[in-house]
Amino acid sequence: MALAIKDTLRSLLRRCGYDVRRDNPATRPECMLQTLLCRANVDLVLDVGANSGQYGHLMRSIGYRGEIISFEPSSAAHALLLATASADQHWKVTPRLALSDRAGDAVLHVAGNSASSSLLNATSLHDRAAPHAKTMASERVRCERLDTAAKKFITDNASVLLKIDTQGTEDRVLAGAAGILSLVQVIQIELSFAPLYEGQAGHLDLMRLVKDLGFDIFSIHPNFYDPVTAALLQCDAFFIRSGIPSV
Repeated sequence: MALAIKDTLRSLLRRCGYDVRRDNPATRPECMLQTLLCRANVDLVLDVGANSGQYGHLMRSIGYRGEIISFEPSSAAHALLLATASADQHWKVTPRLALSDRAGDAVLHVAGNSASSSLLNATSLHDRAAPHAKTMASERVRCERLDTAAKKFITDNASVLLKIDTQGTEDRVLAGAAGILSLVQVIQIELSFAPLYEGQAGHLDLMRLVKDLGFDIFSIHPNFYDPVTAALLQCDAFFIRSGIPSV
């Protein structure tokens, strides 16, 4: 009888667009991060593509109290980021800049939702799947390599978590981090399963790249589906350096 009632309630909720499942806290992204922070003894987070500070807030909410260095190219988001981090003495925001594989100037395509802004042009698939994130403006931005921009914040014995959310240029950020990658123990990166930005690396290429840099996949969490076809378009992937023991 109880099982029949549960099935009926679940069916009714699904018709209304909801699904009820047994929760497993250990598989939540924030719990994955806690596990990785502990296993790798992370004491420095490099927050690349910080937007207005959402990731820094997440780090603090899960108990991380170490240093955070945030990088953001959009002028509007950067202003919000500065305000967000201002009360936290262990959260530093660099001057406004984009990170890539070389220094120079570039054009940032500013999205309507801010978080989807990119150095690359969005594709028609991106605009159809996320009309609220269409490009609304553009602005000039300075580019630097991560190993140059982060040099003054990193000590030789740092244990680094590198988070990259740059809307299609993740491979370029990794190329520009070559000088500090020996200190990176955890990488969180966004993978795309379809071309959302012109010239971006696909998920298999990025996974091979991170693997070749000495990291093993730890967990994958879907975060963006095509609203028309229901196909998975993007996920967050967590990698840990090969050889780090379990705790």
